[in-house]
Amino acid sequence: MNHLANMLVLGSLLGGMQASALAIDLVDVKQAIADRGAAWTAGETAFSRRTPEEMRLRLGLRLDETPEPAEWLFVADGATLPASFDWRDHDAVTPVRDQGECGSCWAFATVAAFESAAIIDGFDPRDESEQFLISYSYQNDGCDGGYLSTAAAFLKRIGTVSEDCLAYRADDRLRPPPCRGWIAQRDVLNLWAGVPRTLADLKQAVYEAPVAVGFRVFDDFLFYQGGIYTHVSGHLAGLHAVLIVGWNDTEEYFIVKNSWGPDWGEDGYFRIAYSEVDNDVEFGMDAVVLMGIRSSAPRND
Repeated sequence: MNHLANMLVLGSLLGGMQASALAIDLVDVKQAIADRGAAWTAGETAFSRRTPEEMRLRLGLRLDETPEPAEWLFVADGATLPASFDWRDHDAVTPVRDQGECGSCWAFATVAAFESAAIIDGFDPRDESEQFLISYSYQNDGCDGGYLSTAAAFLKRIGTVSEDCLAYRADDRLRPPPCRGWIAQRDVLNLWAGVPRTLADLKQAVYEAPVAVGFRVFDDFLFYQGGIYTHVSGHLAGLHAVLIVGWNDTEEYFIVKNSWGPDWGEDGYFRIAYSEVDNDVEFGMDAVVLMGIRSSAPRND
């Protein structure tokens, strides 16, 4: 075999090693689920074969290094909550959307919370523009990532326009501007941001309104097809922002709206076990609550 042939074979082997190192194996994930008795189903998805570099286009949450837990007003304080609750049963959750190849989960989670807050406060639901935040929320970095707290503060201070006024295009250029004569809707909410101290505190917040939260995504989550997710294997892929819309105490899980399109997971949603709050996943590691100005203050009923 000549030198060129040797180089081609070596290159092929190295390329294969690199590809396998970038993709966790479905068989291993299924075995880990079985070994741990986990209650979710894994399979090939639109994301299970992506490289870490490609997944960064879907995982764009950044963490505030100086959270202020003192601002977190949703303390359970012995309150009795229903055993299960789902804001979808109250028509307070807008349809699942797809962030596309842009690290804009931070915008989708906060806008979804904004939309729900408006509905709960008695406003007619409408499709609000995530692109407005991505293009004009200067404290964030558009498709390169952003913070829940600054996105929520932007919504409180400035608001956003409708999707019809500035449609989503999955890029962070400032052009084109919103529609002619645009007026941002912003007079619908108050804002609380921080880190819930306990699982009960997080549930208390969700009882007020759907809550935008952050968590750590590991490789196995990219194979999620349904069930109650628990982390069983894989390396850290990145940080992601989503919207909690409810919970179930009997099976101990949160109900979560994602922004990867309605064909992903359980019609665009996933369920995640309470156990993932206090482990490596750190579900709820960052959180913001948006509530309508006509809604009551945090309740303890």
